[in-house]
Amino acid sequence: MEPHVGYPRALAILKERFGNNHLIADAWLENITSGGTLASHDKQGLRDFADDLRSCKETLSSMGFISEMNNQRVLLSITERLPKFLRSRWMREARRIRKQYSRVPSITDVVEFVNDAAEELNDPVYGKLSSRAREGNLGLGKSADHSKPKDRNRGTNFNVISDEKNVPCHKCKKGNHSLFGCDELKG
Repeated sequence: MEPHVGYPRALAILKERFGNNHLIADAWLENITSGGTLASHDKQGLRDFADDLRSCKETLSSMGFISEMNNQRVLLSITERLPKFLRSRWMREARRIRKQYSRVPSITDVVEFVNDAAEELNDPVYGKLSSRAREGNLGLGKSADHSKPKDRNRGTNFNVISDEKNVPCHKCKKGNHSLFGCDELKG
């Protein structure tokens, strides 16, 4: 359904179901402020949350209730649902807004911030970098274990596998074939 058709339809359904603009506003605010903290690896959850925030903002704005969302306590409740690394980024952003523009952050600022973060994490190419950085693994191997002293008298053996058939496919993770031989990539 097209947004220009779907949005008025959704608003009509809410009005029919709840019948009162105050109840609709409260239902939206409850939806975006309640619930647990999003996990740092939950890319789809963050995308859904960003979409809900935008829908809530648009709905309340069209009803003349946007001031309900611009309350700093509501904004705090919204940002408390973000993963820890995004809450830290939001604190810096909120400080920048206060300092640069001499105003408190608004719901528009929060919606833009969360939407940008969701786009970053869901980027088809670079989105994986963020989860690797948060896990402390950038693909460089496991970090060294510094808790035990090393036995300096031991030798080191290296095995080099030159047969490409033993390397699992990075795309489908199912077979021992190269990317060029992957049916999932071809199809």
